[in-house]
Amino acid sequence: MAARINIQSLRKTFPAILELPSVSTGNNVPKSYHKTRRTWHPNVHRVDQPLRLLETASKTRQGTSVLKGVKMSMRHLRTLEKSGGVEGTLLSHTPRGLTPFGQQLRAEVFKRLTAVRDSSAKAAGGKFSLGVGQRSSV
Repeated sequence: MAARINIQSLRKTFPAILELPSVSTGNNVPKSYHKTRRTWHPNVHRVDQPLRLLETASKTRQGTSVLKGVKMSMRHLRTLEKSGGVEGTLLSHTPRGLTPFGQQLRAEVFKRLTAVRDSSAKAAGGKFSLGVGQRSSV
């Protein structure tokens, strides 16, 4: 049987991770109060986002993994930068706030983190913690 090809690695651009805002409609109301219909389009751009944990993205010349051409609104881009990159955003959001591609990436991040945790626990002889809730005696 033929080996399965990872479709995500063949993509030139990736779909959105977070939900994209929709186009808003309403009225343009000048001083004369003559209403005319208009639309407000969201500020959506395609951006390249670096990844540290996942290997599903394409590699750049420097050897780092990058999600190429991800559609994002500028508001979500600012949130993404504040939460610590793609991985931080995926871990901080619930799956409901993500697109199907974002949910798939979130599941891969959790698998990767558990693999890192398990390998570190084996190396430490079964004593591994992330340092949460522990106080140092200084």
